[in-house]
Amino acid sequence: MIDIIKPRPSRTVVVAVLNWGIGHASRCLPLIKELQKSGKEVVVFSDGIALEFLLLQFPGIKHFSVPSYNIRYRGKVLLLEMLFQLPSIAWAAFRERRILRSWLKQNSCERIFSDNRLGFVSKEIPSFYISHQLNIQVGILSPLASFLHYVYYRRFTAVLVPDQSQGDGLSGILAHPFAKEPKTYSFGLWSRFAWRLHPPSEKKNYVLILLSGPEPARSAWERDLLLQMKELNENSFVLVRGTTKEALKERPENVAVYDLIGADLLESLIVNSKGVICRSGYSTLMDLAVLQAKAFVVATPGQTEQLYLADYHSSRNHVRTASQKNFSLEEAVREIEEGIFGFEKPQEANFKELLARLP
Repeated sequence: MIDIIKPRPSRTVVVAVLNWGIGHASRCLPLIKELQKSGKEVVVFSDGIALEFLLLQFPGIKHFSVPSYNIRYRGKVLLLEMLFQLPSIAWAAFRERRILRSWLKQNSCERIFSDNRLGFVSKEIPSFYISHQLNIQVGILSPLASFLHYVYYRRFTAVLVPDQSQGDGLSGILAHPFAKEPKTYSFGLWSRFAWRLHPPSEKKNYVLILLSGPEPARSAWERDLLLQMKELNENSFVLVRGTTKEALKERPENVAVYDLIGADLLESLIVNSKGVICRSGYSTLMDLAVLQAKAFVVATPGQTEQLYLADYHSSRNHVRTASQKNFSLEEAVREIEEGIFGFEKPQEANFKELLARLP
């Protein structure tokens, strides 16, 4: 009798991450950590600053650079700008599918996780799409935008929503499914930071400013903030630029500057600050909610998701907000120092339980 040796199941898992600032990359950190903890070999596919960020957090992790979506945002109406860029986005997704198929011919794989990378899906391998935007809010065009998104993600095995499982959650109506298929899982907030109690700090003598997002919108707000920080020379600020390109040539004396930093240092900067001034990006809000930090948020002009989230959380007294046009750094600092507001205690994500439940 001849013993037939069955091949061992693959321990390799693909994690593909969209390069849209570092938000998508940061929320994938706990997923990658849990996969590695469970003995999986994680292979990362990404590009640009998102890939740089992931390599900073996971030195030596196996990775591949893939074509960028090259989404440019010049501060007008994001949806209209993206409509003009749909052909290049579709072409990038098509190339992603070819890259994935070619890679799978040479490598075995157990699962695929794609954070808004539309082309990282396979009929043969369980594929999971990570997104909190299933109900895109762009006024009268919301149904059309949500449907176009659905056309892509319906091919995935399931959608993983990084939000709380009860109530409207942190994402409000954004995460309400556009259609019943595919199956969706919501099981808590995905944060790069550890869920632990932080003792009160007596070192809160600065305001932290976090910059992120696509260019050139990021740089435009940075220039304005630097001018306002220079005028408020009696205050201390820490600026995390969220980029490694075009280092600052000059900075005000009352400002400490970081470009791209690891999760541990950023966590320390947040919990030891008076409060945070930042964009109202969803991944940033998850991190701030987990750390119970006071936040003054400013939506990127024309970016409807951030505009919705800023208004949604301001109406619930979780944050303070202002439009970029009417933003005053002096007023924001005053609100952080004197205002009474903050996030409610959020639901912690259990990645071990999630991975056990997935098909």
